Amino acid sequence: MLSKILCAGAFVVSSASADVLISNLDEVDVSSTVFGDGTSTQFKAAGVLMPADDYTLDGATLLIDIQDADANPRVSIWTGDNNGPISELLELDDPALPLGISELTFTGEFTFLGDTIYWVYVEAEGLGNFRWISTNVDPSGIATHVGYNFNGNPSSFRNKYELSGTLSSDCPADLDDDGDTDADDFFAYLDAFASGDQATCNLDGDNDCDADDFFGYLDLFAQGC
Repeated sequence: MLSKILCAGAFVVSSASADVLISNLDEVDVSSTVFGDGTSTQFKAAGVLMPADDYTLDGATLLIDIQDADANPRVSIWTGDNNGPISELLELDDPALPLGISELTFTGEFTFLGDTIYWVYVEAEGLGNFRWISTNVDPSGIATHVGYNFNGNPSSFRNKYELSGTLSSDCPADLDDDGDTDADDFFAYLDAFASGDQATCNLDGDNDCDADDFFGYLDLFAQGC
């Protein structure tokens, strides 16, 4: 399985260890945002400005209280600006959802581009209720806290979460992680291109795999390692 993640024009590959990009998980619980049937919550989102380097996502961990067996938090990564989220980029995979309060880590194949604002976007999928626990301390880390947004408006509830990621390497066309670019990498890209696997073949972030992406990979391949 290919380990390269592609986002908005750049191939990247993970290095060995993950960094905490931003977090307030260790702060004291104060309140919460309630989701599900009978609540006013459409969505709650946390904004973050990435550091200068690109990072692949290792996980988005949220402190969640699952109150009903049919509760289903849907967590996704969105583009955005200082005012709030704009458009969805990726729905993250759910972990197991035990009843009660626990740190739940949502995962997916994604690369955060340096100096770019993203939003961690939470909504309810289904009627069951859950709470996203909050504190009174802004998240901090090597990334920069932007703010919180509730149903399209700024929010002072500082919900608890952590983003972890791995610094990207500088050999983007090496799809099989063997330290060089060769025929195996080239044919792996062809396979991804032919199957429309956007996680690998969509270099320019326009939601399709076309000639621009193909020739973009050729340029990366020619640069080598």
